[in-house]
Amino acid sequence: MTINKQFLLSALLCLISYSSTSLATGPRVAPSLFVSNTNQLHALELPPFVSHTSKNHGVLYELIDSIIKTEQIAAEINVLPSLNMA
Repeated sequence: MTINKQFLLSALLCLISYSSTSLATGPRVAPSLFVSNTNQLHALELPPFVSHTSKNHGVLYELIDSIIKTEQIAAEINVLPSLNMA
């Protein structure tokens, strides 16, 4: 086998062995970078228990919100309109 063939074979094997994530560069953007030291709770919209459109946001929303305030937990509840957004 000539040196050129050996070089091409080894280069091909190196390219195959590397994963695409190992070649990724740069910082990653996370939702926690935009929130000031609070936990994120996500709920699906399920009227009348959890609703994004009503004033009180529903029965379960109010229950969870009152527990969070009573236990003094720094958290924010986000109501998502569909399962795809979760």
